[in-house]
Amino acid sequence: MEVLRMEQPEVSEIAIRLGDFGQLDAIHGQLWASLAGTLNPKGKPVFEVHTWEKLHPFANVARSVDLVTRFMLVILVAVVLVAVINVMMMAVYERTREIGTMAALGTQPGKILALFLLEGLLLGVLGAVVGLVVGGAAVSVMHTTGYTMAWGQQADLVLRPTLELGQVVFVTLLVVALAVLGSLQPASRASRLDPIEALRHV
Repeated sequence: MEVLRMEQPEVSEIAIRLGDFGQLDAIHGQLWASLAGTLNPKGKPVFEVHTWEKLHPFANVARSVDLVTRFMLVILVAVVLVAVINVMMMAVYERTREIGTMAALGTQPGKILALFLLEGLLLGVLGAVVGLVVGGAAVSVMHTTGYTMAWGQQADLVLRPTLELGQVVFVTLLVVALAVLGSLQPASRASRLDPIEALRHV
């Protein structure tokens, strides 16, 4: 009261906790539209409406985490594409004679293409399953133990990471799709091999 020069006890702040964080901007806009018209004798708004993002510096940390997450997703795409293309190119190179034999026996190029695309699909599915198991176990351990982060003069923040089903499904489908996409060029090359030249390959 002394700091704010209050003569009588007054309410200086009302905090509203939302059940759905996605409604933050909408609720903020509604509150401001309702309260902005209340003015003091000097013609200035009596109320101020702020979101926690404007008041709490942890919002910047949350934005940084989101940025790092998107960056890691880009890295994931690049790694998956390079790895799958490399593996499938080596598979085509090492099986050139087998591909030539299949073509000489009358196997259609479309079937050869489908075989290598199926291999890429299985490679993506296997990688996604292994990643889900290892990543899920790591997140589970971190969620159980928690990660304590010092934050200035405030009490330490304990972070407990979790997995969202939507993100897990999206990343899994992305990895599988990238594996198939990365297999497309090597599979196309294998289907176009000349049987005679392939049989001469050493």
